[in-house]
Amino acid sequence: MRRLIPLILCLLLLCAAALADTPFFHCPTVVTAQAGGTAVIRYTKARSAPAGTVLLLDADGNELASASVGNGQSSGSLRLSMTDRFTNGQTLTLAFRHDGQTEIQGEILLALDDGTPGICQADTDEKVMAITFDSAIGEGRTLALLDLLDQYGVKCTFFLQGAFVQRHPDTARLIVQRGHEIASHSMNHPEMRDIDDEKILRDLRECNETVEQVTGQRVRFYRPPSGYYTYRDRAISRALGCEMILWTFDSLDGTFPDREGANAYTQLDIARAMQRGTQPGAIVLMHVYGRYTIQALEEYLPAMQAEGYRFVTVSELLGYDD
Repeated sequence: MRRLIPLILCLLLLCAAALADTPFFHCPTVVTAQAGGTAVIRYTKARSAPAGTVLLLDADGNELASASVGNGQSSGSLRLSMTDRFTNGQTLTLAFRHDGQTEIQGEILLALDDGTPGICQADTDEKVMAITFDSAIGEGRTLALLDLLDQYGVKCTFFLQGAFVQRHPDTARLIVQRGHEIASHSMNHPEMRDIDDEKILRDLRECNETVEQVTGQRVRFYRPPSGYYTYRDRAISRALGCEMILWTFDSLDGTFPDREGANAYTQLDIARAMQRGTQPGAIVLMHVYGRYTIQALEEYLPAMQAEGYRFVTVSELLGYDD
């Protein structure tokens, strides 16, 4: 029994140390709000937490909001009116004050949407356009596409899913080596309208980290899956440093025929759509896996270059420097 006493004491000390390092409150890692609206930060309280005060602090330690909590409370919320003092991408800190001490419980990313829509076109009179490719498949066609772009000296932006980059890292690196840029098309193409803020943040952050780790290229832009978005994923993407990019016109190259072989656009349909949409500053939506993508570009690129058009990355089109 005497031999067990030191062991029991050690276990008790380890448990106490573990509890000391464990936050009393669980808070979200991101909260979204609209300019002029209210950010609601909900937290849950651990059973071991004593009575005290929950605090929300800014980066300088200034108190933004607070709430008293008793022993019997299990959850609560803090509300912030979005004024000019708050900015998108700002980091807030949840803290807990009890027995005269203040302990940090977690950090929260503020994703504040100002209502500005995603970019569909550049404001320019110069004959310059950006061809963009969305893809999660079509790896086998990428090399032929890159060779064609090289042939005409065209640089493009590829909106790739992070899962595609994980499966085909050599292809992703080749895209960058050929002088193109890779942007985010989410990690796994979820319907952003159907998932919560935490899942949106995890998905977009994982995609950015995957692209940057594989290629060494910074991710600057985000295009929502299927083009459907909410103010929440728009705000979160911008909080992560990625502007939302939509498109001026759809080339129609990404449609698949149905089981009866209908409802797929022909090469002629694609060519007409591209000719109708061509204008200075346009952002074109195309797909790596498109059935007629390469054939359409073989006709379109030399014809438009003969008219004086240049095709550049989205970064160059929008004037982003390195």
